[in-house]
Amino acid sequence: MGRRHLVGLFVLFVAVVAALAPCFAQVVQAQTYKHEPCSVLSGLADSKKSARTISGWIWLAGGAAGLLSLTAFGLPILGVIAGGVGGLGYFLNTLPSDAERLLDRSSGDQKDCYMALEQLSDSARNARYIAAISEGVGGLFWLALAPGFLYPGLGGVAMSAYMFLMPSEEEQAFSKVETTAQPQGT
Repeated sequence: MGRRHLVGLFVLFVAVVAALAPCFAQVVQAQTYKHEPCSVLSGLADSKKSARTISGWIWLAGGAAGLLSLTAFGLPILGVIAGGVGGLGYFLNTLPSDAERLLDRSSGDQKDCYMALEQLSDSARNARYIAAISEGVGGLFWLALAPGFLYPGLGGVAMSAYMFLMPSEEEQAFSKVETTAQPQGT
């Protein structure tokens, strides 16, 4: 196995682990929400903070490992690029998520928390639909135009169906509040 294969496997490993980090954070933050909008928003913000922290540390560790290993293999330019990619982890650890920012702005008012959850739910649903459409188009492209690439096409179509059918964490949180009661004055 040559250097290119090792570098490719390393990059693939870091990408897969970084993509799965939010799933790990949801397992860590598995908790039952109260149905008041501010406690639901607080739980969502905690979950997003955990996902952001885990993902940030994974990116940092992957960048540092890439920098050290690629430099040791005699590929210093790729090592510097890997270290720069690891710098994304720093930004992930320092920049708060939308849920965290909206929780800070709401200052404990139930109506503000409800409106923040509604906004987060709408933007997450729109992002999920856009991602599902692009994933489906990519899968259909692989199926129609590149018949030798059956599995990427099937994977793209399957991921598109999953994205359309499974609500995001923000949508699930808002549905918990939405089913109980709407705030006074709306």
